[in-house]
Amino acid sequence: MNPKHTASATARRMSLLAAICLGIAFTASAQPYGSYPPVSTAGSMPFEQLERLAVQHVPYIKKLEVRDLLLKVDGFDEQGMKVKVHLDRRTGDLLSREVKYDKHGPFGKHGHTGLRGRP
Repeated sequence: MNPKHTASATARRMSLLAAICLGIAFTASAQPYGSYPPVSTAGSMPFEQLERLAVQHVPYIKKLEVRDLLLKVDGFDEQGMKVKVHLDRRTGDLLSREVKYDKHGPFGKHGHTGLRGRP
């Protein structure tokens, strides 16, 4: 056996082993995908107050969802169009409003079923 080939092969193995160890160390120290530190909801409005604000933007509420500092509201407006609204839980500000036109006409295929409130 040639000593040069043995030394270079050993050096390659050592550098490969070092690269693998560094890769494992960096992977272990990183946060897993999709896990974030919890968001502080201190200073956010009570749910009842948020619900009153939501009714101002979406008169016929079908679904309310609270996620971190965001209130998501799904429902219908006065004309029967589907509306999705996002509100800031701290200030009550309107962040976004999306209106979808329903192919089945006002208030959808099944009328007012499952809605909070009546037209």
